[in-house]
Amino acid sequence: EIMPSLVGSEMCIRDSPYTDSTIKIEESKATQSNQPDIAFGAGDDLTINGGAKKDQIEFKEIPLATVIGVDGKADEDILDFSDIDKNLTVKLKADATATADKVEIKDGTTTTLINGIKNIETIRGEQTNQITLDLTPSTAADLTIEIADQKAIVKKGTPPATTLTLENVSDIKGSDKIYTFLLKNPLRGAIEIGSGTTTLDYSAYGNKVTVDLTKDVPGAANFKQATLITSGIKFAGIVNVTGGKKNDNLTGDNKDNTLTG
Repeated sequence: EIMPSLVGSEMCIRDSPYTDSTIKIEESKATQSNQPDIAFGAGDDLTINGGAKKDQIEFKEIPLATVIGVDGKADEDILDFSDIDKNLTVKLKADATATADKVEIKDGTTTTLINGIKNIETIRGEQTNQITLDLTPSTAADLTIEIADQKAIVKKGTPPATTLTLENVSDIKGSDKIYTFLLKNPLRGAIEIGSGTTTLDYSAYGNKVTVDLTKDVPGAANFKQATLITSGIKFAGIVNVTGGKKNDNLTGDNKDNTLTG
């Protein structure tokens, strides 16, 4: 059941705590099966709360209201933007949790923010647009990002535990922290990171690996060639490479790289 409450221009949509369910957000209303529509408009502040079960919150259109909070509460919850034919950026929180904080939807020169994201395990973007995972706000010192099946799976800790999965990801941005990219399938865009230490780990990849940290991707200055990273990797720090299971070609740059066959 969707239970709305409206105080001034602040609206809260609460999901049933008892069943798995789907909430659909359109331009000016929220819907759920067998429940009345909840209307909102420009000038409203919208908060969406899940329940104790698995919830899927689907943005079918960009809402007129300002979304100030999305809380999945408990269980495994999905925030789905696959019907939004726009570029998205998913930003991590500015703390060490390595969880999602906000989503930016870019429509030309207009940016719509979905703010206050909490307890969301999976975010899904549209599969042909630029879907960027922005790690830079996070203060986590050491993150592992697994690239598999068009997903970026963010992990932290020892052993690594998953904190966020971004589906249909195209690009990843990082800062000066320590990152390990566990590459299993192609990333359709680029990786751009700062001055920290990064490892490209192909140990789970079954084919030949070619990484040349001195050679630009054609037409993309300063983005270097690396298998499975379609548009290359741009970096200011040290990149280490762990090869795969075949005869790899690994070429370092003028920094203290560690290249492991």
